[in-house]
Amino acid sequence: MNPLIPAEFIAFDIETTGLDPNREDIIELAAVLFRDGAPAEDFDSLVLTDKIISPYISSLTGISQAEVEAKGRPATEVLEKFLEFIGDRPLVAHNAGFDTTFVNTKLKLLKKEKLTNSVYDSLLLSRLGLPGLD
Repeated sequence: MNPLIPAEFIAFDIETTGLDPNREDIIELAAVLFRDGAPAEDFDSLVLTDKIISPYISSLTGISQAEVEAKGRPATEVLEKFLEFIGDRPLVAHNAGFDTTFVNTKLKLLKKEKLTNSVYDSLLLSRLGLPGLD
């Protein structure tokens, strides 16, 4: 095993109704546990919202209003299960500041502690490793 890569880490991503974590909602939260460099377990849930999912967001994410209404779970339930799934493992996300800010804003609204996990941003790492590419 590479000493620079933790034995276990969680890669995660969210989809949202927009860009402002104070006004918009998470509509999907997904994560994969990597153990010794290979996917081991996954977590994926649509999240109920009272926001209207715009046609633009639906085309961008592939998530429809009807799908969220039919398969979505309450935000409290999804975030609690997500926290249980990630534990104290390091997190990896592409543009991690966006994802962690959204999750922490929603956790605060639910009177839950914010994430304290180590967070690695694959966007930043890719820019460092491949500085000449957009």
